[in-house]
Amino acid sequence: HARLPDQVHHARFAASAATILTLPAGTYEFLPSHAPYITLRELRTARIVVVEPQNQNPVRLAIASDRGAWQSDGTLLSSNDFEIWLSNPADGSSRLLARYSEEVRDARINKEWPYIFGSWAGVIRALDLDTREPRSIYELVKATEVSGFEFSPDGKMLYFAGVIGNAKGIFSLTLR
Repeated sequence: HARLPDQVHHARFAASAATILTLPAGTYEFLPSHAPYITLRELRTARIVVVEPQNQNPVRLAIASDRGAWQSDGTLLSSNDFEIWLSNPADGSSRLLARYSEEVRDARINKEWPYIFGSWAGVIRALDLDTREPRSIYELVKATEVSGFEFSPDGKMLYFAGVIGNAKGIFSLTLR
């Protein structure tokens, strides 16, 4: 039988937590973040809140959106049911990139291409990041259903899950 040591050493942690920010009532979850920020999503109202804990005014962004992805340049691409936004927490700015009458299911920027890639019910489109009119919009995929998409690590392939005709599966498309 192993014998326990006579003295047990305990790690000491702070006895109290400091309040950085008081949030409105709701259910929050943490999302992947980009340093130095903390990203939260409020589930009931579909809002994303970006907090910079070390800043005297910690709320850097509060966006009416339920999906968001940090970009390598420190901006946040987000979408709600009908809009796609690009926000910069460093200066608190948000820019509407696109508004549609059909539900936006996902939106991403591929660092290899100057486009926003978005998915709708059965379509994946590439939208020119230059928002001046006329704007270039390319329909890349037309399917019965598109349930999600991802890029290859080098950004040259688009993979998507969905249904084309009677075939259900994962499909690939070379971007050029």
